[in-house]
Amino acid sequence: MAGPGRSQMTQISMDGPSEVRRLPPEIWSMICASACLDTGVTGRSLSQVSRFIRQVSAPYKYQSVSILNVYELAAFADLIEDTPASFRRVKHLFVCDIPQARPRQDTKRDSRADDPLKVREVKANEAVTRIFRAVAQSLVSVHALFVFTHPFCLLPPLASRYPALTDLTLYHHYRSRPSEADLAKARDGGVLPALKRLSLVTAPQLHKTDFVWIGRLAPALAYLHVTAAHPWYDGSYSDFPLTMAKVLDGPDILPKSMTQVAIELPDLDDKPEDFRFSGISGTSDAMLDAYLERLGHLARTHQKVSLLPTQPGIETNLAAENRFLENLSNF
Repeated sequence: MAGPGRSQMTQISMDGPSEVRRLPPEIWSMICASACLDTGVTGRSLSQVSRFIRQVSAPYKYQSVSILNVYELAAFADLIEDTPASFRRVKHLFVCDIPQARPRQDTKRDSRADDPLKVREVKANEAVTRIFRAVAQSLVSVHALFVFTHPFCLLPPLASRYPALTDLTLYHHYRSRPSEADLAKARDGGVLPALKRLSLVTAPQLHKTDFVWIGRLAPALAYLHVTAAHPWYDGSYSDFPLTMAKVLDGPDILPKSMTQVAIELPDLDDKPEDFRFSGISGTSDAMLDAYLERLGHLARTHQKVSLLPTQPGIETNLAAENRFLENLSNF
């Protein structure tokens, strides 16, 4: 990993023990870059060791950050905006907008400005946008668990692009149409020009238009991971294989750089106890077998498609954070 420039490193005060001072600044850069790959706790801890360690680790303090709820989102937005641009180098980011406390059970969601859920949603949208605006230039990987509906496609629209982002994973992502500004940038190299890997985990069923947008926003995409529509939660789940066939066979939908489309199979053993199907596809054993067969046919007839076994469910922010931490070993 690239460290700070030599001109920046030579300004570090060498006031530590003699053994520490003997190490070249480049070595300290390598040590800090390797150590600060977690939720952010290492970067914060290093800044409290000594003045020398605080200075030498400062460029890596926010290299990897995990934000678990709406309140942490707002606090980190304030913090990172007040941080000098040279130290905002967040490379790996996990964000989650789960409320820290549940509203009362009798609270009904509506459009009123004082509705508790609406207030949290507005705050989450504002904080998420502020954070990404502040760190977009340095981001390499992002994992995001969005509970609220956010008014953007994949990531918040910016005045510029996400030039270094190569790996993006979204859990429970509720899609929105890209902004006109993003669509304009898509005609000139894409909003996510370096993105190679995109995972959409347990997202609501995707439509052909969603993949058209993805192809425009991320023209260099090589690996796409999607979770197959789930019979217990998606009333029109049986449409998913046909949608994917149209995407794979349609001209100029997926980027030409695409080499693999991985479809994660649903866990059919995980039926909720209070399950009441209200969709149009039906859930008899024969219908479920037919659905799995159609997914298998999709993989057999399309060279780029592979089927993945069911992964452990992402039901909490901590489960999603664990996936993020596991993924850091790839960097």
